[in-house]
Amino acid sequence: MAYSRIKDLRQQRADLTNEMEGLLQRCSDENFREFTAEESAEYEKKKVALERVVKHLAVEEEQEQANMRLAPLGASRGAPQWAPGQANFESHRARLEQMQQKPGAQGRRYGDLFPNAGDSGGFTSGEEWLRTVASGMSDGRILQMNAATHLEGVGSSGGFVVPEVLSRAWLDASLENEIVRPRCQVVPMTSESLKVAGFDISDMSTASPFGFKPEWSMENSDATPQTGKFRVIELHSKKLRLYSEASTELVMDGNDFESQVGQAMIAAIGWGLDDACLSSGTGAGMPKSILNDAALITVAKEAGQANGTILYENILKMFARLHPNAMKGAVWVANATTLPQLLTMSVGIGAAGALMPAVKESNGTFSLLGMELLFTEKLPVLGQKGDILLVNFSNYVLGLRKEVVLEKSNAPGWGRDVMSYRVILRADAQGKWNKAQTPKNGDSRSWCVALAAR
Repeated sequence: MAYSRIKDLRQQRADLTNEMEGLLQRCSDENFREFTAEESAEYEKKKVALERVVKHLAVEEEQEQANMRLAPLGASRGAPQWAPGQANFESHRARLEQMQQKPGAQGRRYGDLFPNAGDSGGFTSGEEWLRTVASGMSDGRILQMNAATHLEGVGSSGGFVVPEVLSRAWLDASLENEIVRPRCQVVPMTSESLKVAGFDISDMSTASPFGFKPEWSMENSDATPQTGKFRVIELHSKKLRLYSEASTELVMDGNDFESQVGQAMIAAIGWGLDDACLSSGTGAGMPKSILNDAALITVAKEAGQANGTILYENILKMFARLHPNAMKGAVWVANATTLPQLLTMSVGIGAAGALMPAVKESNGTFSLLGMELLFTEKLPVLGQKGDILLVNFSNYVLGLRKEVVLEKSNAPGWGRDVMSYRVILRADAQGKWNKAQTPKNGDSRSWCVALAAR
């Protein structure tokens, strides 16, 4: 009976949240306009209703958790309960209200990709699940990852299936600090492979985009049948392994065990995905990185340019090779070792030749030619090819599987009395263009441009 009430309240919370997001998304899609008077009143009404539902739900869940704690370990505890708490609701509400001001990762979060993924596995918190796994005790709530689980592509790799709510917490927290995933096209993978539409880029020196030829005609005249040139991109889920350690004392007695493991996994997820997607991914057993993309254009250095330098002319020529349709939403991504070169780069203004910095900074955010400038360690160092990129990530697609698996072992750290943990998530990614585009007039252009080695 109690779970039925909780289920109803959760559904009300989800419905109200979706309706509020819908109002905000409508304004976002219409050039981030302000609410109309009617929309503002409707939003406030739903917000009040949502607050009331959340408070009622918190009371019901607290009571249900108290009942569950009294049940013996391993006993049936009814339907999954994973109380989000008022703090999480406040954070979510704040995100909703910021959508108009800051377009971000909407549609790329775990819950957006897998809307029905809310299973906690019967655990009240991530702490309880992690401690149960660490204890090695038999518990009917622990789902072991083996051939019996029938998850495609996993086989008998072993490990434990991470509850969906914990997977969501790790992946969404990592999303905030990543470069690629918040900006690229992210698609859910419900099987071992996924086919996505891509572009067969035409040589436009003698043809028109994607094989379509614009045709003018008189009224009632016949049109010439045409076949567009598109291609199928096939993503195959590949394993990303994340490694972490925790002392035996922390596992058994530490109050911040979940926090420590969670922070390690969050950092590792972001590092691994960005590294593979930006530079290291070869496409063989891992995503295909932007630096290895078939459509990447590499801009040569200037004649006589010194080693380990970046000139304003390099920046202008990179921008000139960016496809016009990719200019809106494009960002610069550079290795942090380029900072001295970029921050001292200047542009002569006026007849007097006054120098103005090329890179601008506002509240910790850098920009170059009006486009955001991001710094990362995942690109080659200053002077190597790709130490700075100009990219529109909307032309890069990343597929993500829902299942996350955790493995544990004391073998690697036996002598140090530590427990080793490894999380496996599966993903794949690549660019959507098969090559750079050659326009009717001018040099080839693309959605991704790199600076050559110097």
